[in-house]
Amino acid sequence: ATPDAGNVFKDFTGDVSGTTNPLVFNMSKPVLVTAEFFHALSVTVSTNYSGLTFNLGGAHTAPFTFLQVPGQSFGVLVAANQDSGDTRNRFQQWSNGATTPSITYTVPNVTGPVSLVAEFRRDHLLHTDIAGQGTIVTFPASSDGYFLDGSTVQAQAVPKPGYVFTRWEDAV
Repeated sequence: ATPDAGNVFKDFTGDVSGTTNPLVFNMSKPVLVTAEFFHALSVTVSTNYSGLTFNLGGAHTAPFTFLQVPGQSFGVLVAANQDSGDTRNRFQQWSNGATTPSITYTVPNVTGPVSLVAEFRRDHLLHTDIAGQGTIVTFPASSDGYFLDGSTVQAQAVPKPGYVFTRWEDAV
C-alpha cells in the first residue's frame, strides 16, 4: 500500500490484516483487503544552531523533517555536549519545556506543521597571548576562557611595573 502525499500507512483490515507493508498472504478464496491511511503532519526536529545532531531512529543532522500521525509518539535524543574545536554547545532544553536530552514527544492534534527544537547554549573560547610582561583581564570574567555566543567581552591589558601596554595584535 502506498500512501498519497501527506498521508501515512496505518494497517490492513478485512479478511486478512496486519501492520506490515507489503502484506503477503495466500489466495485460496475471494479476499477483501482494506488499506487504512492517516493524514500525517510534517514534523521538523531541529536545533537552534545548525550542524548539531540528534538520534531519532538513527543519527540525523538538524533540521530533519518527517511525517507523523497526530497522537502518536516518537523518541528523540540529543547528546548533551556537542563540541567542535574551540566552540562548545551545551543542551539547555527542548522547545516544549522538557529539560532532559532524551524525550518522548507526542504529536499534537493540530492542522499545521509541528516543530520541536533542541535549544543549546553556545560558548566560544577566547585565546589570549602576551608579548612582554603583564596580564589580560576580561570583563566579564571567565573561569575557563569561554564566553557566551553573541556576548560582548572587554579585554584590558594590565602591564607589570616597569612595562607599558603598546598595542593589540590580531584583534577582532
